[in-house]
Amino acid sequence: MSRLVPTALALAAALALGALATPALARDPVKGEEFRARVEKRVTRALARLDRALERHELPADVEQQIRADAATAAANVRAAADQAAADGTVTPEEAKSVRGVARSAVREGRAKYAKYLPEKKAHKGKKGKKGKKARRARD
Repeated sequence: MSRLVPTALALAAALALGALATPALARDPVKGEEFRARVEKRVTRALARLDRALERHELPADVEQQIRADAATAAANVRAAADQAAADGTVTPEEAKSVRGVARSAVREGRAKYAKYLPEKKAHKGKKGKKGKKARRARD
């Protein structure tokens, strides 16, 4: 398996789960149904993005299944937290933050679990544009 496939998979999983980490945080109380709709839209989009990424890259079937199962579990947890926050009909900023916390913890767990698929960090290439050209010329 080439290095690109695990890198792309880890990036796709992180992005998909990362989208779950930002369920519409409101400054003012929001109606419960509106909040649920926002969270559902983001969860659906994130899972679709993950499916597209997994289709593009060839991975062992068991790893792909496990990633999909973990994403579905995380999505269910976020939906449950959103339902709990919207139970009284309005969602306060504090309740929205708690939903965001559930989503972010799912992202952290996913990144920790699939750390071996994450790409290695590369060194920064440096300045771009005119200043970068001048710096490169000065070094050469």
